[in-house]
Amino acid sequence: MNTSSPFVGIDVAKDELVIALGPSRDLVAVSNDESGIRHVLEHLQAASPALIVLEATGGYETAAVAALAAAGLPVVVANPRQVRAFAKAMGILAKTDNIDAHVLALFAERVRPPIRPLPDEALRMLDALLTRRRQLIEMLVAERNRLAHVSATARTGARPPQTIRFPCRVPLSLARGATPTKAAICLRFVSGNVKIHPCGI
Repeated sequence: MNTSSPFVGIDVAKDELVIALGPSRDLVAVSNDESGIRHVLEHLQAASPALIVLEATGGYETAAVAALAAAGLPVVVANPRQVRAFAKAMGILAKTDNIDAHVLALFAERVRPPIRPLPDEALRMLDALLTRRRQLIEMLVAERNRLAHVSATARTGARPPQTIRFPCRVPLSLARGATPTKAAICLRFVSGNVKIHPCGI
């Protein structure tokens, strides 16, 4: 590991990424979108970081993490509670985007969490589909429970949908390197069970 390579912290928000190239270095702020992430990649590839740490933020970090990992950069997604406990132990109680970016850089330098392989694109897509499936099942159950408490007159014609369809990008296969294709996924409810299958756009 090059001792001159910086330990980088990236604070992630819905609309912005704040990058600290070291615990006490200057900050760079960019938009959390394709253009901003491309700028981050160019910046960090030139810096050759020893380690990059971001916090899990409910999915706002996904695109940046995937891009960093695909570029071969050493990136770790840290547990926010672990990072917060570390900050408190260091006497850092304030929280702003800039402070959080520096805390993450310091966390990277002092703790050096291990880099774990990230799932490939196809597995991430499948995981997203399964997560959406679970959400839709919960919605269906909640709707059926609600209808169970509605009068018979009000229930007439108020059946829950039997098929839910939404566009997405799904892998042609789970083989590494498979090319995603634009398609739609139908969730069809059959006798209380939910089945996933492709359907036409």
